[in-house]
Amino acid sequence: MHNRWLVLGVLAFARIAMGFQFQAVASVAPFLVEEFRIDYASVGTLIGLYLLPGIVLALPGGYLGRRFGEKRMVLGGLALMAVGGVVSAMGASYWMLVAGRLITGVGVVLQFVLMTKMLSDWFRGRELVFAMSLYLNGWPIGIGLALISQPGLAANSTWRTVFFATAVLSAATLAVLAALYRTPRTGAQAEAGAVASGLSVREIVLVSLAGLIWTFVNAGWVVAVSFAPGYLRTQGMALAEAATVTSLATWVAIIGVPLGGWIASRWRRPNAIIVASTAIGGLAVLAIPYTSAYVACFSVIGLILFLPAGIMAALPIEVLRPENRATGLGLFYTWWYAGMAALPPVGGWTYDVSGEASAPILYAGLLVFLTLAALLAFRLFQQRPATLVR
Repeated sequence: MHNRWLVLGVLAFARIAMGFQFQAVASVAPFLVEEFRIDYASVGTLIGLYLLPGIVLALPGGYLGRRFGEKRMVLGGLALMAVGGVVSAMGASYWMLVAGRLITGVGVVLQFVLMTKMLSDWFRGRELVFAMSLYLNGWPIGIGLALISQPGLAANSTWRTVFFATAVLSAATLAVLAALYRTPRTGAQAEAGAVASGLSVREIVLVSLAGLIWTFVNAGWVVAVSFAPGYLRTQGMALAEAATVTSLATWVAIIGVPLGGWIASRWRRPNAIIVASTAIGGLAVLAIPYTSAYVACFSVIGLILFLPAGIMAALPIEVLRPENRATGLGLFYTWWYAGMAALPPVGGWTYDVSGEASAPILYAGLLVFLTLAALLAFRLFQQRPATLVR
């Protein structure tokens, strides 16, 4: 297979499977609460377990990719996703569900880290940013497909069918990737064969700052959409309506992410795109408690905030030596996993301390603007002569 765009399609398909499986617990939450007599905090734990393994496995995942090969490890990750889906579907107790989600979470870690590396082997420069945008879009598309299919599937069959469906999709993705993906024969293959020299101090600092950029914008978005329905209810909006309005930030992002990649591929001003999009998106978040134009706010958040997603996700590739990409991307995603575990709960703390439903929304806006501080630090450090930081 010589068509790199087909490679992109295969990797994006895998990311769709990940988003589809991530959403499964939320889609069948009422059924799980009823059958296992658990509370919604326990449901939240199941949701979080999908990402929890990344805190400790993202960095080793990069080393494993170099040791055993990215494709082999990604196929192993997809196999774990399929197995975890089956374990969850056959769950006779809450703890079997926990085991199933942990298994899938381990599989997902390998893909988050290594598929980004695989994508960078096929694309370069501005084309990489556009490809990265399309690849990243697989996650919200998978969640969107889950939102419109999984609740009905559970209602017309059983909640177990939903988990089986995630396993089947993971297995199908495994088959497609095994058949169609290969490492490119030119350039990237030679680079991949180079001996890893270990991350330099410069690479560690820059990749960590890039990880903070990606973490702050994602955590701000998650906090905003997680706590917004509760805030909108305090303003007299029905729960169903509040959820629908908030979901605009997800649905519109499916347009915004690839649009931003297309813009970046034609306009060589990556910093300007990040600054403008982050500032406008952050202001839209901060405006929520001070306006009744909620539809406009969440539409702007979805369309504008993630316009530079491809640029942000490609920042580690920009500063890593080719032989260190797998390891460096492991570090990049370690920051993301840790931040996504640590930062959203602070939003709940701000609500508890202040008693104001708007407090988490304002906190989300702060996180978005911290993205700009991390970007400034990244670019300033990048401009320092390499001889000064080894």
